[in-house]
Amino acid sequence: MDNHIDSKKYSDILKISLEPDEELFVKESSIISKNLCIRESKEKENPSVLRKLKPKPNEKPIKKLISKERSGVITLSPPYIGEIKSISPTGDSLHVFKNSFLCASPDYTLSNISEEIIILSGSDKDIFVSSFGSLIELSLKSEEQVHIVEDYLVAKDSNITIKMPRKDSITPDDSRLVTVQGEGKVYHSTRSINQLRKLIV
Repeated sequence: MDNHIDSKKYSDILKISLEPDEELFVKESSIISKNLCIRESKEKENPSVLRKLKPKPNEKPIKKLISKERSGVITLSPPYIGEIKSISPTGDSLHVFKNSFLCASPDYTLSNISEEIIILSGSDKDIFVSSFGSLIELSLKSEEQVHIVEDYLVAKDSNITIKMPRKDSITPDDSRLVTVQGEGKVYHSTRSINQLRKLIV
């Protein structure tokens, strides 16, 4: 699987080339275009893998796609203007916020712990995520703590815990300031959808 992130002026675009019979987990709403040979996989070994990732109302699901019989290219974009980056777990698994997930190798096992967070485990291959604005990577030591506005979170290693805020830690735009702690990496954006909504309103 070859990939290329095309950095445009306002937002990145991801192009992935699949070899014949090569598969890929993809968030359906991120697809801009794809060759006709790329279609939904009908894998029978474990048909329940994606049932655990039930989308919310009006949300398109994550699907496993396959390039049948010949090579094909699929092009993906972020849901909002921003950056695309390939990341991978430094521990057992990576927790990715669903609105930031674009695609991942089929070698991963996907599950979820909430409506908002996907767990990817069982591999160390690239996972492609997107941010609203720029994507920032933080490397934390075991006892280190950082406060981050919850809406800005993109992904984190499984050893990193998120402590929910006190009532007095609500930010001026009604977002929640959470505490992240643990050894590993945290990824966050530089903008949030709440900011965008306030600008529109």
